[in-house]
Amino acid sequence: MSELDELKTLLEEYNFNRLEPIDFATFQELVWFYPILAVLSADNKIDGAERNFYLEQLEKKAHQEENLQIGTLKREARYITENLALLEDLFLNALKILVKSKGWQNALMDNMLNAAKVSYEPWQTKTLYGEAENHLKFSKKVLDLVLEDVLDKKERVSEDELAVIINILQKTDALNERNRMILEVFENSP
Repeated sequence: MSELDELKTLLEEYNFNRLEPIDFATFQELVWFYPILAVLSADNKIDGAERNFYLEQLEKKAHQEENLQIGTLKREARYITENLALLEDLFLNALKILVKSKGWQNALMDNMLNAAKVSYEPWQTKTLYGEAENHLKFSKKVLDLVLEDVLDKKERVSEDELAVIINILQKTDALNERNRMILEVFENSP
C-alpha cells in the first residue's frame, strides 16, 4: 500500500466517527497540527495563551490555503483536543508517514518546542511565529535564536511536555541525532 493510500485509509477511519467528514487537505493539516495540540494539552488543560496560540496558527493556515476553512479547522481541533488519547494512534501513524515522506523530523521537533514555550512567554513566541512561513518552518537565523533560547532557559519545557515530545518523536521515527541532542539538554537539566 502506498503512503498516499495509507493516509487516505487513516482519513476514512477518522471520518467514520465524525458527523461532518473532512477532506484530505484538511486532514493533512490536522495531522501536522496534532503534535502542537498534544504538547499544549500535556498538563491536561489548555489555558488562554495556549488557546490563542493554536487559534492563531489555524487562522494563518486557513489564510495561506484557500481550500481550508477556519470553522472546520477550529471544530476539528476542539474534537481532537477532547479526544487526544483516543485519536493518538491514528494521528501518530499519519504523522509518521508525513514526517518520513516530507523530511519533517526537525520541523516537528521545532514546532513542539515552540508550542511548549507558549505557556511561559506567549508574547515572545508570538513574535517568533510572526517570522514563520508554511508549516511553521523557521529560517535558519530565527531557528538558531529559538534553539539558543531553549538551551539557555531549560525550564521552559515541563516534564509532561517533554514526555509528550519524546513519545511523538519516537513513534514517528523523528528522533534523529539533532533532536536527540536537544532532548539531552532537557533530560540532563536539574
